[in-house]
Amino acid sequence: MYPLPPFGTRTTLVLCAAFTTLWCSAQFTPGRLAILEMPFIWNGTSYTVPATGGQLVIREYATDGTPGFSVVIPNTGPNMLVSNFQPAGASLTRSPSGDKLVFTGFTATSDGSFNLATSSAAAIPRGIGTVDGAGNYARPFVTSAFFSGGSLKAACTDGVNYWAGGDNSGVCYLGPGTPAVINADVATASDLQFHASGLLHGSTSN
Repeated sequence: MYPLPPFGTRTTLVLCAAFTTLWCSAQFTPGRLAILEMPFIWNGTSYTVPATGGQLVIREYATDGTPGFSVVIPNTGPNMLVSNFQPAGASLTRSPSGDKLVFTGFTATSDGSFNLATSSAAAIPRGIGTVDGAGNYARPFVTSAFFSGGSLKAACTDGVNYWAGGDNSGVCYLGPGTPAVINADVATASDLQFHASGLLHGSTSN
């Protein structure tokens, strides 16, 4: 088990984590920052927020700003995961062993007739995505029961179990056991991290 590092600089555009485990065929470089890039659209005069959902990208940077490896998260197909821009939440977290990055999103886009963030979870399930050190993406769990009418803002894992937090449901356990709400206070659901001491959460004020 590796100690969890402090998060890097956090803005409304990117959220940071870092890998520390070295893989024989790793694509990410241990010690560098991994940035979750959330979608904006340039309309010619300003950036707008895609309420229909946009593509997520995880980009690696050295601490001097030099770019490295990147992983484009699929925005079509059976394992797609997209996001609308969120000024709070949608955090990128790291597994305790340092071998996975964990993030959240929606499992479909909007056709433009409705706002993705306020859609029904039954219609647009919310999901958890992971990327390992070699850049392999997976979507281990989705929910059509929790976070309906709101956004899934954060997720974490202890290496086996997954928890998520978001609007209208609070903090929920998503699997591999029976999904359940474990803390209905939505104010605690903006940031989640699993540590040896237990499941840690942050409020909307971070």
